[in-house]
Amino acid sequence: MRTLCHRGLDIDQNTVESSLKSFEQVLTSCDGLELDIQRSKDGRLFVWHDQRADRLSAGQLTGPLTNYNFSKISSKAQMVSQVCTWEDVVKLIRTHSTKLFALHLKGANQNKTFLKTFEEALDGIVDLHTSLMIFDCRREVAHDFSQKFPKLPLGLSVAHSFDIARYNSVTEGTLYTIQECIESADIIQWAWLDEWDLRDSNGSKKLYSSETVSALKNQGLQVAVVSPELHAISPGLLGGEVHEEGKDLHKLEQRWREFMEMGVDAICSDYCSRIANMTSSSF
Repeated sequence: MRTLCHRGLDIDQNTVESSLKSFEQVLTSCDGLELDIQRSKDGRLFVWHDQRADRLSAGQLTGPLTNYNFSKISSKAQMVSQVCTWEDVVKLIRTHSTKLFALHLKGANQNKTFLKTFEEALDGIVDLHTSLMIFDCRREVAHDFSQKFPKLPLGLSVAHSFDIARYNSVTEGTLYTIQECIESADIIQWAWLDEWDLRDSNGSKKLYSSETVSALKNQGLQVAVVSPELHAISPGLLGGEVHEEGKDLHKLEQRWREFMEMGVDAICSDYCSRIANMTSSSF
């Protein structure tokens, strides 16, 4: 099971999200990274989670990042000492090509302007595609990418129907059911399982199960899971959700052991070094 460090955040190592220094630090103990790619007004690609400039600039800039040229974003950045650029990411991948880099293609960025820039960037690193996973794609975008980049691993985000009903507008249409993911197995290689909380319309639910993982793996898909803390304590949450197990370290550790037993291929977490130690000690 691969451990993917969410935004380069590792709580035990006290790293800063989306910074090149943190990426380099966590890659010494984790199997890969999850990171978010954004585009500036003048067409530069860079790493940051939010679509808006407010948190990155500590309020000096407001509104969408796409309103600002990269030089303005970089000069006003407060949350990181230096904004990590696409060029920095490429160097990182080349240095750590055996690691897995999960690039989050957010729903809001699946428009013609962003996709054109992103495709041009991907076209320049074809030799590195096997080190990547582009996930959270809409199915039509995944289909187009599969035609243009046959060796580029792609993933859909899979959620419970109750989460889809509540949060698909927040993600801008990137959440799919297990069955919809299975039906797309000819164009994707990964299922990105995303459990937002344990609530259901008439009680409780549990997306993560051996049955779910087996159903996806039987279609030849690799399975990644989002650890519950990503929907509880991670900064800049989109939907105001609070996963019931996300703040309880004991329950999280129980979940991580369950993931190992289920045979998932990757877990995305803010506790990657801790999970990596658990994984190594279990063998």
